[in-house]
Amino acid sequence: MQLHECFGAALVAMGPETLLSIVPLNLEAEDLSAANVWLFPILKHYIVGAPLNYFTEEILAMINRVREKARKV
Repeated sequence: MQLHECFGAALVAMGPETLLSIVPLNLEAEDLSAANVWLFPILKHYIVGAPLNYFTEEILAMINRVREKARKV
């Protein structure tokens, strides 16, 4: 729980673009354990004040890639 709050505070302070440049989601990894999908709940809970175009261009694209991978599995 403390790690969740720590990353949440970093997300609020730096914004999603900066945080994800440091700790990328790595959704293209063949091994799903190498993907940082644990960041999704943190993004959902703590994302505030991010530019809307970043959300629509980057975050929604990530969600679509996860959906595609889920369908393949």
